Amino acid sequence: MKKVTQFHESGKPNPSELLLAIDVSSRSLDIYGRYMQQAEEYEFSDSISNDLRSIAGMLDHYDRHAGVLGYTGLAIVLEPSGRHEQKLTRLAHDRGHSICMVNPERMYKAGVIHHDDDGKSDAQDGKVLFMMARMGKVSRFEPLEESWQQAESSCLHDPGFRMHELLCEQLDHLWESWGHHAHRSEMLGRQMIHLVEKLAEEHRIPPIISGFTELMRAKILAEIGPLERFVHWRQLLAYSGLKIRMRQSGKYQGKDRITKKGRVLLRKLLGQAAFSLTRSDRILGEYYS
Repeated sequence: MKKVTQFHESGKPNPSELLLAIDVSSRSLDIYGRYMQQAEEYEFSDSISNDLRSIAGMLDHYDRHAGVLGYTGLAIVLEPSGRHEQKLTRLAHDRGHSICMVNPERMYKAGVIHHDDDGKSDAQDGKVLFMMARMGKVSRFEPLEESWQQAESSCLHDPGFRMHELLCEQLDHLWESWGHHAHRSEMLGRQMIHLVEKLAEEHRIPPIISGFTELMRAKILAEIGPLERFVHWRQLLAYSGLKIRMRQSGKYQGKDRITKKGRVLLRKLLGQAAFSLTRSDRILGEYYS
């Protein structure tokens, strides 16, 4: 016999709650949502100031509206914006609304797909947030106070003598594994340096200077591959994800950001190499001192 039940993915906001996608900036909150009524779907949008009184009024208004439409409450999805979302998350949490966060990198990539543009577009951000929530590409917001209380409660629980023994054995095993890993990493590093020494001069990254080690050069070359593949230095820039693009958010315009679309490990290695050269006795030390 066929059995049909309603299916809800755990990562998605509860469909019984009215979903509000809120794009946060320092000055304002741009709100986007949709609701069902008589088998028809309607969309709405709004914009308010990013201050406590406006946010409290907005939450109360949409909570009443959700009740009239038959929803059990509000589900809020937003993108972290440093500190500008804190007033919204605090008030929403105090009122018992569920809150979800969207990863900024996922948000950017979803925006490129949604409106076919790799720039910042505030007018579309609410719709992208709503789409990400519907897809379940969100994380539940948990206030630090609750997490800390749970951690304190866990510390008070005594697992017993046998559990202590098992945990100690596990720690010993992990420590031994780390030792093997460190030894293997050192051996592989020496092998990488030996391979680079065999390369012709035109395939190397000159020169080796104080702070920029042979191992750094070997790791970077391993990520880049043959240098002759890159006709222009801009190609190497794009390959590493260090290409610059302009961004716009609210009333602020022209903030430069790297695209981060290239090789993550290569950017990490280049960053480590550059950071090591900022010490006072090295080539970039005078500039950063």
